Amino acid sequence: IARSCLNLKYLNLRRCYIISKEAIDQVVSVNPNINIVNIVDTIMPPDLIGVVRNHLTQNNVASRQILAQSL
Repeated sequence: IARSCLNLKYLNLRRCYIISKEAIDQVVSVNPNINIVNIVDTIMPPDLIGVVRNHLTQNNVASRQILAQSL
């Protein structure tokens, strides 16, 4: 997705099951400005949740307080 859509700004992960940390890392490495949004109903290992949280807060997409409350 990230390689084919270089202008992609948002990636909605709602109901995307079994997302790996490596997959998120690949998307972010190809497009570091992408905003990963809506991880509702997504099954993720705890380390991947941390990666997504860090990416969002580093890019000022969400504040740490709001994100921490939802997790």
